[in-house]
Amino acid sequence: MKNFKHISNFVLGTVFAFTLHSLYAEIVPGLETYGDLTLVDTIECATDTQHSFREFPAGRSYVSNILGQACIVMHHVKTNETSNGKESSAYMSWRIGKGKNLVPSDPYLFVVEYPDDAPRSSTIINRGAPTRRGFHTGITVGDALSPPYVMNFPESYEIPLTQSFEKIEQVMYLVEKAVTYNEQGSRMDTSVEGFDIAFALFPQDDQKSSHGVALKSIKLYHINDEANLKAKITYPKGDTPRRVVTFREEMSDDGGHASFDDPVQWYRNKGRLMSALGMNTYSRDLLEFGYCQYWDPAYNNYGDGWMNYNYEMRGLWEQVVTVMGEQGHNLFPLYEYAGGRGAWNSLGNKKLVKPLFIDTKSDAKFNNQTYQEDCLVDITSAEAIADFKKVLDCTIIRFKDKANFLGSWVRSRGQMPVSFHENTVALFCQEKGYDSATVTRRYIADQGMNSDIYKEYMAWWYLKRVEFFNEMQKYLEENGVANAKSFYTSCPAETGEYAYNWWGGTVANNDTWANVSGESAISVGAATWNYNEYCLKREWPTWGNYEFFHTTPTDDPQNYANLKNVGLTYPFNRVYTVVGGYEKSWRNSSDDLFFVRHHSLNENALKDENGTHILGYYTADFEKAGRACMLSELWSMAICDPTMIGYLFGYDLGRNNAKPVREFNQNFLALPATKSTVVSGGYWGAELTVRRWDTEESGTYFAVINTSTKEFKNQNIKFTNNSSEFDKIYRVVGGQKYAVTSGAIDVDIQPLEMITFSTEPPESANATIGFDEVSHNSASVVVQVPTIGESNSAELTIVVSDKEDLSNPVGVKTATITEAPTTITNIFTGLQPNTKYFCQVTLVAGESTITRKASVTTQIDPIAPNCTAELVPVDENNATLTIDVSKFGEGCSSASISLVLTPTVSALPTISWSSDVISSLGKHSFNVFGMSSEITYRVEATIKNNLGYSTKIEMPNITMPALELLGINQGSYVSGLTQVKYTCAQGKLPDYGCDFNSLDQSVIDVTPGTVMADVQDGNSLTNRYVNPYSGKEWKWSNNTTYAYFGEMYFEAGVTYNFASIIDDGSTLFIDEEKIFENSSYTKYGVGSYTPTATGWLPIEVYVFDWTGGKGPSGHGNNQWKSYTMGFGWNTNGITSTSNESDWSRLRTPDNGVHILRTRSNVPVLVEMNPFVSRVGLDLVANVITKAVDSDSVLKLYSSNIPLSPFDTEAWTNEGYSAMVQIGEQAQECIISNVDMIPGEKIYVIARLINERTGYDVWSDVATYTVAESLTTPEINLALTSEGYRDAAFSIVVSSIGAGESADVKLEIFDLNGNLVKSYTVEENITETKTIAFTTPYELSYNTGYKAVVTITNAQSESSSAEVDFKTNAATAPAATVNLINAEYTTARIGLSITDFGIDCNVVDVTLQVSEFSDFSSLIADIDVGAVSDSTREINVSGLHDNGVFYVRAILVNGNSISTTTETTSFNTLEYTAPVVASPIVSDITYNAISFTLPLTDMGAGSSSVTATATLNTGDKVTATLNKLGDFSFSFDSLDELTEYTCEIVVKGSNGKQTSSNISITTFRFPLALDAPSTMVTDDGKNASISIDVSWNDAPATLSLYLGEQKVKEWENVSTEQTYSYDVATSVGETYSYEFILCENNNSNVKVTKLGSFVAQAIDGWFDVKFEDEGYNVGASWTNVSEVTSPGGEWIKPSEDATELVNVNGEKYLELNNSSTVPLIYKPTEPSKSGKDARIIGRVKFVAATKLEVPPAGVQYAVVFKYVGDNLYPFVYCNGSWIQLTGPALAEDKWYDYQIEFDYSSDLGPQAQLFIDGELYKDASTGAIWLPVSSTAHCVTKLGFTGKGAIGNFSGLYYDTVIEDEEDDDIVLTIPQIGPASGEAGSSGGGSGLEFIGNGDNQVFSITISNPVKGAYYTPFVVTDLNQKVWVAATDSIKAEGDEFLVLDIDSSVDDTKFVKIVVSYPESYNQGAEKTFE
Repeated sequence: MKNFKHISNFVLGTVFAFTLHSLYAEIVPGLETYGDLTLVDTIECATDTQHSFREFPAGRSYVSNILGQACIVMHHVKTNETSNGKESSAYMSWRIGKGKNLVPSDPYLFVVEYPDDAPRSSTIINRGAPTRRGFHTGITVGDALSPPYVMNFPESYEIPLTQSFEKIEQVMYLVEKAVTYNEQGSRMDTSVEGFDIAFALFPQDDQKSSHGVALKSIKLYHINDEANLKAKITYPKGDTPRRVVTFREEMSDDGGHASFDDPVQWYRNKGRLMSALGMNTYSRDLLEFGYCQYWDPAYNNYGDGWMNYNYEMRGLWEQVVTVMGEQGHNLFPLYEYAGGRGAWNSLGNKKLVKPLFIDTKSDAKFNNQTYQEDCLVDITSAEAIADFKKVLDCTIIRFKDKANFLGSWVRSRGQMPVSFHENTVALFCQEKGYDSATVTRRYIADQGMNSDIYKEYMAWWYLKRVEFFNEMQKYLEENGVANAKSFYTSCPAETGEYAYNWWGGTVANNDTWANVSGESAISVGAATWNYNEYCLKREWPTWGNYEFFHTTPTDDPQNYANLKNVGLTYPFNRVYTVVGGYEKSWRNSSDDLFFVRHHSLNENALKDENGTHILGYYTADFEKAGRACMLSELWSMAICDPTMIGYLFGYDLGRNNAKPVREFNQNFLALPATKSTVVSGGYWGAELTVRRWDTEESGTYFAVINTSTKEFKNQNIKFTNNSSEFDKIYRVVGGQKYAVTSGAIDVDIQPLEMITFSTEPPESANATIGFDEVSHNSASVVVQVPTIGESNSAELTIVVSDKEDLSNPVGVKTATITEAPTTITNIFTGLQPNTKYFCQVTLVAGESTITRKASVTTQIDPIAPNCTAELVPVDENNATLTIDVSKFGEGCSSASISLVLTPTVSALPTISWSSDVISSLGKHSFNVFGMSSEITYRVEATIKNNLGYSTKIEMPNITMPALELLGINQGSYVSGLTQVKYTCAQGKLPDYGCDFNSLDQSVIDVTPGTVMADVQDGNSLTNRYVNPYSGKEWKWSNNTTYAYFGEMYFEAGVTYNFASIIDDGSTLFIDEEKIFENSSYTKYGVGSYTPTATGWLPIEVYVFDWTGGKGPSGHGNNQWKSYTMGFGWNTNGITSTSNESDWSRLRTPDNGVHILRTRSNVPVLVEMNPFVSRVGLDLVANVITKAVDSDSVLKLYSSNIPLSPFDTEAWTNEGYSAMVQIGEQAQECIISNVDMIPGEKIYVIARLINERTGYDVWSDVATYTVAESLTTPEINLALTSEGYRDAAFSIVVSSIGAGESADVKLEIFDLNGNLVKSYTVEENITETKTIAFTTPYELSYNTGYKAVVTITNAQSESSSAEVDFKTNAATAPAATVNLINAEYTTARIGLSITDFGIDCNVVDVTLQVSEFSDFSSLIADIDVGAVSDSTREINVSGLHDNGVFYVRAILVNGNSISTTTETTSFNTLEYTAPVVASPIVSDITYNAISFTLPLTDMGAGSSSVTATATLNTGDKVTATLNKLGDFSFSFDSLDELTEYTCEIVVKGSNGKQTSSNISITTFRFPLALDAPSTMVTDDGKNASISIDVSWNDAPATLSLYLGEQKVKEWENVSTEQTYSYDVATSVGETYSYEFILCENNNSNVKVTKLGSFVAQAIDGWFDVKFEDEGYNVGASWTNVSEVTSPGGEWIKPSEDATELVNVNGEKYLELNNSSTVPLIYKPTEPSKSGKDARIIGRVKFVAATKLEVPPAGVQYAVVFKYVGDNLYPFVYCNGSWIQLTGPALAEDKWYDYQIEFDYSSDLGPQAQLFIDGELYKDASTGAIWLPVSSTAHCVTKLGFTGKGAIGNFSGLYYDTVIEDEEDDDIVLTIPQIGPASGEAGSSGGGSGLEFIGNGDNQVFSITISNPVKGAYYTPFVVTDLNQKVWVAATDSIKAEGDEFLVLDIDSSVDDTKFVKIVVSYPESYNQGAEKTFE
């Protein structure tokens, strides 16, 4: 059966893999940490097509240029993008490493290059590690904001984006069997298939600030130097306590174990990864939710009832302990203890715990998780202590000699609650001295949780919990675990401690998050939300009748502070959990401070919109990208200094950023595990923190912790103020020595880095190796020696060799080093071009010797050619060679490439291949052929130029893929039946029509027969079947069908009986006839079949199971009691099933005969022509083979007895054996060693074998009948081919008989036996031979004939068997039509005649053209006539443009056979519309526009083009072009700042048109002024007139006219500049003015603004000053009788609680008036009616929640209300509320306000509001004045409601009445005429009247002795007292004082004048004014 096993091995795909540790190995810049690397595979993400790219949703990714590089990008899916509006995730995936000879369990570096240009968040799913780990950048939060099961309490901690490309670096150990990208289907063999990688995105709502994922490249490197990869840990010396970095993985076991044939290898690789990451401790969870995890609880005779376990895996933990111990790792097992979880009476299942309120709330539970509630333990009980000690016995103490155990770590999953069980309460009473009959659970519950008894109970319980863990620590130490630790994690949640009052927002260290996400954020470390206060010191929040506060009671670190090695773990994750929660009580007396980082899992957060898992089951931990991945740990060290760090990973160990993780762990573990002191920093906000540790054995340590994203260069770090304390210090990691000056050093510190120092020198030396300045014949080796340890000197040796074992050194350099750090550089010359050299550095310092290795490849020689090459398999025999030639070499013009492929299997030939000459640089592809499947070839490649210079090309080995298997029943025959395993629906018959080809190959096998029908599932010895053909193991499972099909050999007339009794049923088909169908496991299915002919017939057998028993039925009706046969057959005539011995299992061979066969799916073939001839004593057979391997052998056998195929032992007479070529081959085989027996049959078979791959296929059996006498001539005839009027034959003369020669003739007969032709073939034949003979060309077409060949010698003759044949029918002509040219309405069609028909050379042709494919209507039907040429061109007219036409030709030849060509379609050209570019604006002014429209294409068929531009005003302009050019259009008389749209219709002369549009906005008028303003001084005597120049787009001059007079001009004014002019005014006067702004160069361009004002004076009204002593603090403040100048009265509603307060010396009203009646201040008098008024004051606002209508009579009210997050004023005026806009306000802040009332406006009464000097406008209209009631004319009182504070306020109003200095009104008195007081006499004799001057200059002077200051005095005159109308002789004169006033009247004109003096105010008169006096 060996050959059959080989077949199955081939089907399974046996793999030959070889390691590539040396190929392309190099130190990669940027990845030096990982040593020598070999690049295995690369994915350029934006352009890759070779790595099975997948994405979801389909088509979502796109390529974008980011930071100058092509990247593939995918954004998160938003809900508005899904079909149902629900959230959906997304992903991209590739398959990497396929066909790259990956080596399972080898170390690899997985590198992703991405742009750090925007905040991004994604999950990396690496199926080859396997890891799922998220990374995020910028302000993103990473974890899902709203995951399915937990609260993530997110934090946005902004990390600055670098705006460059960054890398993700995952160190991984490759699994053997990886799941697919979506966990569907079978696991993949990574060495052949590689593994899938995916980048997944949460929905956008879960990552609000993320821009998705962007990737440049993905690379996979092999890590060649694992020894160098292991992180070196420099622990403190001696017994100084050591630190711990540990981890636990959840959700990883099943996948991890299934990744390897040996699950232990998964743990072995895990330990290796720990070493690479610098982790020293492994914490496997040995109890998960209380369940036993892979250890043996039956140890020590404990039995297995107390703890359920996996029997088969019970020894795994011991193996893991051994592996970790061998690798030097500590073990710190984790236990999620819930009591023994075994039988019903095990401790946990007893659930001897109860909630407090169970007596009053029947549904009270600890929590809502049934998986926690179903197993609980009371850790106060002695039973729990004893129970857990058994756990420690079985898992730690038992194995303490195999590894170093740190102790035990217990974590609550809610299964160790505070118990109020009767037993627990009784124990409490016993220990505290209470009467247990009185103090019961119900008693405590009734007293309540604030009662003293409850508090005492809780305090007691906490100490009992401490007692439990303290007891475990002692137990471990007493049993040999030295210095054992016992730690407890009380938090059961993945995310860490739940918040007591989480507000639903995000903690952030930036302002960006809230703006991007729209969510609130609290600053990291903010006092308003504190992790310690709201998480660590609070019980969990709860709801309903759940007692979460007892499930997870608050932490009590203070109870552990004085214990040694016992404590609580501190839960941390985000930065705020570190900076806002730690207290010193968390550190115990042994200085243990255990920080445990909780991860969120994000379980099942990756689904599509329908809830389907898009990448299988999902959990992932997130970490920040780059160095920020250790941000929380760095802050932990800066603020808290933990001595132990643990990680609760949600999946398999793996980190995205291995380098910073490794660096942190190396420095962390180098420090002593003791308490430190802070030298500097150590608080939130500090960028650098320095800590110090003083030890007895290890000296003094320091850590410098950079928690900022800054890089510090040459930073001065102060360690001590004692400058003489030490003079040097050493880097612990690396050993560099620093000189200490004044207690400080200068050092470089990377962002987010911790570096450690020690005063003690390192114990050993160290060195690193690198290369520089590598040319084609030289290289510089750079060795850095950071330390030589404690030695005074060290010897350095550098060896360079072209051999990896250094056996052929090409250079050796040595050096002596006396100081470190130092750098040694040596140049090695004389190297060969393009050659890999290996370098080894040996440093010997004292007793310490270290060795470092690396390799480098020299450059290409300039004269030599160079290229890169890649050989990629196409199938099992072919590969594509792609080369990229970068140069031919100096002076060369061509090259060729050659390959030598040497198989790793010695039996196979070496393949040599050469390309054609390559004469162009760049990429070229070739096919390389002849390789064998699944063979690895070593590839030697050389490129050689035309001058003979060559370069070797480094190429990796290539492994050819396994055969691509055929579908079911498609290959050659093999022995047995094809077995297929597939599902069977419960209670249903099998699916007989199942498409087996759609099933995975893993469920298909070739077996000896119906094997699973004979396997009973319940039989422990025979419950499985191992196939001897393939080695596969098969077992039954529920709802399974095993189908068998193939062929069975039947003999005619023999009755074959079949029977079956299968649980649950079976069905049999023979030759598609159903023999029986049985679906009852209690009875037999029985049937018989009698064939009519002997031979192979198809057979199908289905045996199936639903549930329960399987295979041969165990039911009592089964008489086949061996239960090893469920399907039987016989030919003995017995149909009864009562006797098992009457039946046989259906297997082959049966009694040595192979009765079953099936077609293999192996794609190899051997077929033998059934016609076998004889040549002499040999037989001749024609065989076709298809081989896929170069070592395949074809064998032919002969036999004189009939044998069946596959009978290897019987077919022994081998007559032919030869190697066959790969591919399909036809060969004539001479079979020798044949036993010729006259008259007997000889049986012949062919067999194709490949022993290496295991395929062995057989042909059908052919026969040859030997002639009766070997002396009779013998001849055979075979038809070779039929012609049209002839036939060709192969005539085999096997023997000429006894004569010396023979003659051969061929006779042709018709089908009725009549002789038609007779031909002499050959005469006088003297030897056997094969003759090829073709009849003359004279037979009839399409006619059937019989042929017989006769051979005649002198004694006898013999004839062959008749051979039927039929000549071919006369052929039809053949032609094609094609379009030669098509115009707009015509076409030229080409006719190509490929065949005129047999014996014809001319055809008649008709050409048809139609618009319909069925030619139902013709446009053209052209009779072309007789055509004898092979080509003809035919013109067609009458078509139309842009049409689709169908054309065909009908041909008739001379044999009257016609044919119609295939239809060809064509399109006529289209008359296209003109094409124009976008319009181009040529000019824009404030009233005109111009633009052009470029005509870029006239349009097909157009000679001219006309364009019409229509403006939206209706104006039109038309232009025409006769050639390409620009249309020009202009429009004027337009309005400024107006958008004009213009449609341009462009029409060609062919009638086709197009259109274009342009929108142009006219410019603003070049000059603009704002509205002018006037400020009048309070006394009304001066005014300032101002105006702002809004803009002047051209140089301009501003002029001011007062009346008709220009009073001011400003040249070259500036935009947005204010221009002012001061003018003296008279109170009460109205002034008009005009500003004119005119363009300097164009006086027609100007703008004017007019204005006027009245010079008014401001008058006082009231002034409220609370600091006045008359205002009393308190509630009685409204009594203002003692106020010096109250100015009014206060009216206070009875329910108004407003009080006057004095705060820091400032008195103000604390307004507290919730009444609808305002607090009123009523001035003594209202403001002057019709006069403008102003209210000013100070106020603190409290926002209103709604707007209410004020009481009747209120003309203006102000409230403050939030609009969104901003506070704005709202005013009530003219019957409605109006929102104002201006700077946003804040509550509880003093503001100055000013309200202006304009009662004199022509627009009616109006008001405006100023706050802190800012004018607030109508938010809707922008108006600054708002109308008040049209009846309003003054202010009578002020009112206040709501809450706030009221400061001093006052009122003013404007007036034209002049007040005296005492503010009294002017009182007009009758003027008195006389001299001024004290004045001497005059011509008037002191009367105050006199003439002054003479003649024309004479005036009459009148002196007023009692003028009233401010009043106007006017002399009115008449010449006749009878006149009633008097005329003002002068302008009124204003009295400036009260002493005297002189009025001078012109007296030169009239002889007599009468004078009246008129005193007035405020009116005044101009000269000539008339006034009537009666």
